[in-house]
Amino acid sequence: MLTVAVGATAYLAHPEHAYSGIGPGTYVLRRQRELDTTRPDAEEALARSAAERKQAAAAAEAASRVRYVRD
Repeated sequence: MLTVAVGATAYLAHPEHAYSGIGPGTYVLRRQRELDTTRPDAEEALARSAAERKQAAAAAEAASRVRYVRD
């Protein structure tokens, strides 16, 4: 949380956008992340989904071997 007093100015420094002045008031500062807009090609998507299915099958097999015992 940031509170800027009446009559004061705060400055937010950003490596890509220089400085931004912030006037009096109380602010909640949050992090903004850049959106990844790249899309995998069809072969990459198929390979990834095959790998995910294989991993899920292995996890299901491991879970089927777990036995819970009451104390």
